Amino acid sequence: MQNKEIAEFGSGTSSVLRLTAPWAGTPRVVVGDSAFATVKTAKALLDAMGLGFVGLVKTAHKLFPKGYLENYPYPRKGAHITLQANIEGHKYIVVGWKDRKLMAFIATSGITTHTSTNPKP
Repeated sequence: MQNKEIAEFGSGTSSVLRLTAPWAGTPRVVVGDSAFATVKTAKALLDAMGLGFVGLVKTAHKLFPKGYLENYPYPRKGAHITLQANIEGHKYIVVGWKDRKLMAFIATSGITTHTSTNPKP
């Protein structure tokens, strides 16, 4: 890994870019855990590799609407909210849901069409 790449993206995003390089330009989606799930990583994968991304955001929330998700009035445990933004020609999807604590995903691939849910048996 080159020091220039680390300086530009940071070590986490640089690691993801290096590991996914063999699949650049393919219609694939990278699924990352919270150690790698950042807006920076999602954007870098789209811009540099043409790859989609989905990941659970916990602490690395720069440029992520965490405050909005935390203050949203969820009507009950298990309720969710879906946000979508188009930035520089790319679609970013954020899903937040209330369990015992707030859980949130960021994705650059997928749809936000509402569907009915199946109740638990």
